[in-house]
Parts: sequence; C-alpha cells; structure tokens
Amino acid sequence: MPFSRRKFVQAGAALATCSAVPAHLWSSSNKRNDIATDIQDPAIKAIADASLNVARCLGATYADSRLDHTYEYDTKWREKKESMSFGVRVLVDGYWGFASSPVWSKDEAARLASAAIRNARANTVGKSRFTELAPLGGTEQKLIGHWSTPVIDDPFEMSEDEIKDFISAFGKYVTKLDNITTNGFGAKFLKQDKLFVSTIGHHVTQQIYQTTGDFPFTVNYKGVSAKSSLDTVTTAGAGFEYIRGQPLREQIRQLVEEVKADMSLPFVPVDVGRYETILDANTVASLLSETIGVATELDRALGYEANAGGTSYIVDPQEMVGTLKIGSPELTVTANRSEALGAATVRWDDEGITPTDFTLVKDGVLNDMQTDREGASVLKEVYSRQQKTVHSYGCSYAPNSALEPLTHSANLQIKPSVGAESFDSLVGKVEKGIAFKRGSVDIDHQQISGLLYGQAFEVRNGERVARIGGAAIIFRTPELWNAVDSVGGDSSTKRIGLRTSKGQPARSAFHSVTGAPIALKETTVIDILRKA
Repeated sequence: MPFSRRKFVQAGAALATCSAVPAHLWSSSNKRNDIATDIQDPAIKAIADASLNVARCLGATYADSRLDHTYEYDTKWREKKESMSFGVRVLVDGYWGFASSPVWSKDEAARLASAAIRNARANTVGKSRFTELAPLGGTEQKLIGHWSTPVIDDPFEMSEDEIKDFISAFGKYVTKLDNITTNGFGAKFLKQDKLFVSTIGHHVTQQIYQTTGDFPFTVNYKGVSAKSSLDTVTTAGAGFEYIRGQPLREQIRQLVEEVKADMSLPFVPVDVGRYETILDANTVASLLSETIGVATELDRALGYEANAGGTSYIVDPQEMVGTLKIGSPELTVTANRSEALGAATVRWDDEGITPTDFTLVKDGVLNDMQTDREGASVLKEVYSRQQKTVHSYGCSYAPNSALEPLTHSANLQIKPSVGAESFDSLVGKVEKGIAFKRGSVDIDHQQISGLLYGQAFEVRNGERVARIGGAAIIFRTPELWNAVDSVGGDSSTKRIGLRTSKGQPARSAFHSVTGAPIALKETTVIDILRKA
C-alpha cells in the first residue's frame, strides 16, 4: 500500500522531504535480483536510475550508482565464483555517503539511496565542507556507451576441458624437461559486467576481462634447487588467447637455461657497502609501482589513507608538483589506462570519466598526480600555473560495486633510452658492483624508505661472477631514483601485472607496469640475514 504523507513523515525525518518519490519504490516486497542480468538490459538501468531519483529527492547535489556482475574461474583449484553488487554514492552538503548491497531491485535502489543519504548527513553535523568536483569536458556530458576488453578467446564461453587440456599438456611438457618439477600449473580468469549511471546523465556499461597465468616450477641442478615462474603471463586485460597465443615452450626452455646458468655461479656472502648497481626490468617495474605509482595517488598524498593503505612522501602536492626532483634527468614515467593488455585498462573509470594518458615524472621532476574528480579540483591552482585545464585522469576504481571507489594507480611505463642497452650490456660496463634480477620491494607507509631484494649477483669486470645470499638495497625513494645513470633501450623493456592495495577494508587493484633495466651510480647494500 502506498504511504500517505503523514505515515511517510512518521517513518523518519530523513525521508520527510521526499514525498514525491514514486510509491512503488517503497513497497514492502523486495525480491532479490528479480530481473535479467545482462548489464545492457534497460531493466537494469531502470534500477540504477531509481536510486538516483530517490537520492535527488532526498537532497543529494550529486549521486552515482554502480552495478556489477562478476565471474571468477581458477583452473588450478577448480574454483568458480559469481557475485553481484550494487553501490550508491551521494554528495550532500559537501559530504559523501555510500551504501551497497548484493541485491538488484528497485526496492533495494530506494533503500540504498536513503541509506547513503543518512550516512552523508551523519557527517554534516560537524564542520561545514565544500567539495568541488572537476568539470567534465563536452564529450563527457550525458555520456552513453558500451565497451568491452578486446578478447579473442572468452574463457567463460570456452569448454572447460579445452582450457584444462591446454594447461595440462604444457605441464606435462615441462615435467619432461631435465631436472624440473612443478606443483601444478593453472590460470585465473575474471569477467566483470559493470554499469555506471550518475545524476549528470552518464549511462555507460563495460565488460572487463583479466587473465593471469600461474606457472611456477623448481629447477634441481647440481644438488641445488631454485624456484622460478614464467613472468610472461602475469595479470593482463585479455582472454585465454593471452596464454594460448604465447610461445610458452620456448619461454620455459629459455628461462630454465637462464636459471641453470645462474645456479652454476659460486655462492658468496654479502660484502656490505656501497656499489654501482644494475637492476633488471622486472625489478624496476616493482620499484616503479611501489615508489612512484602508489606515492602519486593523490588521496594518499592528502592523508586520506593515513590509517589504511598509508600516505606518501609527496606531503604537499600543490607545491611539489612541478618542483620536486624525484629522480635524475634520465627518469620519465608515464601513466595510462588505455594500453593494449593493460591490467588497469578501461574505457571509463568508476566515475564515468574517460581516462587520459599523462606524464607523472618528466626528466626527473614530479609532473603530475593520479586523480579522480575531487582530487583534480584540489590541484586546480597547480594546473592553472601549468596552463592546463582541470580534469580527472580517470583513476577512480573499486574492485566491485559493494565498495566505494578510490584513486588507484594506472598502468605505468618508464621511458626507455634511445639505443639497444640491455641488462647484460649495462652489467658489461660495471667494473665492480652488484646486479639484481626479479627483485621485490618492501616499503614503509610513506613509500619513501624501503628494502629492495631479489636474486643478487656480484659483478666483476663486466660479468656476473657469483650469487650473493641475503643481499638487499636499503634506500630512500628520491635518493634511489636520483642515482639513475642510464636506462635500457626499448627492446629491453618488460611489462608485468602487479597488485596494489589500499582502503579499509583493504581492496586490491591490478595495473600493468613496464620497466626497463637501469644502472644506478651507487646504492647501499646490506645483509638481511645477518644477526646482531
């Protein structure tokens, strides 16, 4: 039965201003996901629009709604997951409110909108706040469209046996190689159908795919064992063709021979000191992600992540953008959400913005920050000095609609040098030093002080002559990047998919990072296995 105004007022002061809400949005029935699940179905847009109508009626100056239907498939553990979520975000008197649910229905749309409004108004009793959102370009106004990750082999449409047979055959091939063992190979697939609508007039839908290969193995050689894995099948925006289309057998043979060659070197302890250092492309990618990608997320720099994912050494972005010397003139880093196979590649971000490519670090100087619409407005004075228009770079993202979107790192690329410098050729120029392959980074909450460790080698007269156990570089981010003497050429670059985490509760995001080998003038090498 429809509510009378008297009963409506009695139901709660928070809803008193909304007498114009259609009665059917407040009915007592609330069937779970009682409509089709095709993300482009008009019935689904009607659900999202219903939440916007209620949000407007209850006083929101801006609102957006997101729905997603997510499928996951892990071949190694034979796990399949399917989930649906619905999130509504509102802006009331300068404060955000958010509510989410796994239910897709118009009744739930009304409930979520009113809950989001209540959450926003709970904050308005405090200090008044003005929240400015970056303006939208002409092509962004009332944007309507659909996009899908370019996929040749949809793993969710293929026969499971076909996928299993391919991976199993590759696994059998690997186990026939001399001195190789494995605990099993597999792959992980994700498909996510997403819808975004907003009170501005956006209505966009996307179908996002991610594929990750899981191919670890152990080489047993001359009485020594070493673990490794293929780094050519890390997370990417693609379908099964990403795995099936690669020369996996040739890649595994080359990697096994490389591991054996490394294992044949003698093992020596760490000689603590300062050394000329060479890092391979994988190590540089990890370093880029942790020290520049994460650090340039504007919400971290503004302190919004202080009690969650951490902050940044970029403590005053409005003053530091354009002035902070973050590295040597050899360092230039670009960001995008558009590259083919990129793990963070989309057509629109989770605010309905079309991402644009941009330069984070230019010739060693901090050039920009990764932003959403609110963050871009914070930097309007910076953009005014640079004679740029204020706009979001489209870095808003949430793993699903049950979580509010945050600023996450885009795909990153280091600018390679002109020429054919490779890891081996950079090593060849070192008289006495150290080299790292497949390195990882542990870093503090400000992304400034950390340890870099991995497969370490002693370098003498241009050759790797020994493996070093327990070696790690202790560093501070600007000092490390300012020590860059040279960067490898384009043919030496490697793209890997990496995961970062932020927020509370923590939520993960994948992005692709393209690294190139680099030569560092001098780094501090320590022994992490040494006991006091």
